[in-house]
Amino acid sequence: MSKCKICGEPQKDDLFSAVTGSNVCSLCQVQFFGGLNATDENINRMRSHLKLADGEYLKQDRQAVARDILGR
Repeated sequence: MSKCKICGEPQKDDLFSAVTGSNVCSLCQVQFFGGLNATDENINRMRSHLKLADGEYLKQDRQAVARDILGR
């Protein structure tokens, strides 16, 4: 099963990544990449910036992140 390369969210649980086949979920796309493509190079750069080791994923409260992005 594919997961978001940043937070580990299963691809099947995220409509954006399930439909587009992206390697990152919708929240990570908006939060970390914006309009940029989430290429393997960009993902690796962001993982390095976040100090995530191989097999380690960002722990985040998905509801709180979505609320912040939407401004509610």
